[in-house]
Amino acid sequence: MLAAVLRQYAERGRPPSLQEISASLDISQQAVSESLLRLHRHDLILLDPNNRLILGAYPFTEKATGHSITIQRTGRTLSTMCAVDALGAGAMCRENVTIHSNCRLCGKPIAGQVEQQGMTLAKIEPARAVVWIGLEVSSGCAAESLCTEMLFFCGDAHLNQWRSARGIDGYDLSPEEAFEVGKALFIDRALMGDTPRL
Repeated sequence: MLAAVLRQYAERGRPPSLQEISASLDISQQAVSESLLRLHRHDLILLDPNNRLILGAYPFTEKATGHSITIQRTGRTLSTMCAVDALGAGAMCRENVTIHSNCRLCGKPIAGQVEQQGMTLAKIEPARAVVWIGLEVSSGCAAESLCTEMLFFCGDAHLNQWRSARGIDGYDLSPEEAFEVGKALFIDRALMGDTPRL
């Protein structure tokens, strides 16, 4: 079920509805609803308070987070939960993507290109950009805790300035290191049960 949700999310550029999932999998809407609730309880997707609408499915979200990707094949742009999710989304779908974000301190644009069907971080601008992985205890919903501490910065100076004001522990990674983390977390998740498109 999760792979189907993620595939449709990426293809449509928005969360699929219960009806759309039901039709694509040829199962009842009740069965879809029950499966989505199980995924929500395991913090794999986010649902609205009535448990009828998908609000996010890691790495994608309907919330404006400041991180997004554009799938080059379709031109669809999707918000991601965090910097690491943006870096790993291409590997999840085996798609070339453009990453859009900003330095959390100064707002300077940060852009990346993921190529070879999501397997290679080909470019990041500015070249000195870094990724911060803050050690935030999960509150049961990573999107509202951990993900808020996985951020891009335009360089070490702005990361260090931001950290000194916040006093939170964590790790600063190069974009290449953070890309490997994202790739490891998400690779082929949207293709489970399918043959990856190479």
